[in-house]
Amino acid sequence: MLSFPEPDTAIQVLGPLLQACREEPRLPLTRTALNHGPVVRRAGDLFGSTVNVAARIAALALPGQLLATRPVAEAAVAQRHPGA
Repeated sequence: MLSFPEPDTAIQVLGPLLQACREEPRLPLTRTALNHGPVVRRAGDLFGSTVNVAARIAALALPGQLLATRPVAEAAVAQRHPGA
């Protein structure tokens, strides 16, 4: 599990990371989900409804697919089309 301070940061990091993983045949294809919201940090782990939603969405993803909640998707669109 990876944690980022803002959706924009997650998008900037995960796009190239997932592409690199797809290009490496020794790595399995991941099922990835992005969600944004508050989390509880305890003993180096993350908990809470934000994490639970991300886990449920990841379970719906196909191997090699990244799914995102609406706030993250809207951040991605805004990043591609500033001022829109």
